Amino acid sequence: MIILKLSDNKGIALITFYLAISLLVTLGIGFVMMGIYESRFTERFRNSKIAFNLAEAGADVAIVALRSNPSYTGVGFTTLGEGGYTVSVTTPVANPNWRRIDAIGYYPDNNTGSYGYTQREVELYVQVSPSNSGSRWSMFGNSEIDINGTIYVDSFDSRNGRYGGSNVSANGDIGTNSTGDADLKLNVTGQTATVYGDLVAGKGANPDTVISINGSITPSPPTKTTLNENVTLITPQVPPDAVNLGNLEMQGGQTLNLDAGNYFLTKLTTRNSLGNIPPPQIYATGKITLYVDGDIDVKRLYIYGQNTDPTKVTIKVIGDHDVKIENESHIHGVVYAPNSEVKLKQSTVWGAVIGDEIKVDGSATIHYDEALSTSGDYISGTTVDVLSWREPN
Repeated sequence: MIILKLSDNKGIALITFYLAISLLVTLGIGFVMMGIYESRFTERFRNSKIAFNLAEAGADVAIVALRSNPSYTGVGFTTLGEGGYTVSVTTPVANPNWRRIDAIGYYPDNNTGSYGYTQREVELYVQVSPSNSGSRWSMFGNSEIDINGTIYVDSFDSRNGRYGGSNVSANGDIGTNSTGDADLKLNVTGQTATVYGDLVAGKGANPDTVISINGSITPSPPTKTTLNENVTLITPQVPPDAVNLGNLEMQGGQTLNLDAGNYFLTKLTTRNSLGNIPPPQIYATGKITLYVDGDIDVKRLYIYGQNTDPTKVTIKVIGDHDVKIENESHIHGVVYAPNSEVKLKQSTVWGAVIGDEIKVDGSATIHYDEALSTSGDYISGTTVDVLSWREPN
């Protein structure tokens, strides 16, 4: 017979203590692991949201780009904020007016070995619909128009023949996208400026603060208004069939005849032609476009086409360059320089002048051709409508 004594239970308290400690340690480890898991889950969720937002940003970039360039094909990895995105734009065989946009957002970059690497993708189908891409402007300066001197502006319609007589109207609008104070400035000196057309400030602007007139103007008071929507200027793209004319320097008595087509120039300049020497001339036998990736500095240059039809001649300036049209130059056509400053001095344009900034020094005459409102590809009328959106992953 075995008899247990109270002194034989001394180890029970120690065992109980160790069990309690083990339980507390286990619970502590569980809480720590749960905290680590929740922290990692939160981090993954945050990274995923950032990548998703970057993918949507890439899709938005593609939509904006397609509005000005329907041939846009996308962009490689581009950093933005805490990560970056890539965009691919393809044209489905089923419909040439559709575009498939695949945009991928990355956090923190597109290196799969980076800590916290995450990517999200969105896929869109959109429809690109070019609409009226002409111009209603005699002069349009994206950011500024500064006229110092005198100016005469009116309109005509080359579809009804040459300018003059009964073919003269009052639709020579002058406009800007700007909403800044005095960014459409007419500082009239010497005599009365004449503008047969509206003066138009940027969307949401107060026209009385944007449009500044110092001096006398006819008609008086002029009509001041604002844009309903800001104007988008298409960035010119040189077509692959453009004939390279290089650095074109014209001199007095010289005439350059150009057949219908596209031409590329690295510069367009003239030498002064004085006395009885006739001015240099560029004559278009058909509809031409001159793509100039360089400065334009012309004095007493004549550019025109058959029947002096302004819709047959377009000068497009690539990038940011100096454009000077001075000293009795006569241009029948459109001067389109969306990223450049255009300076006019003592010259006449039958057609339109469009630039980032337009400055008149001395005097200038613009006879806007109303036929340009339904022809040309200078002002973007392209719309992009989203047909479908999904997230493949």
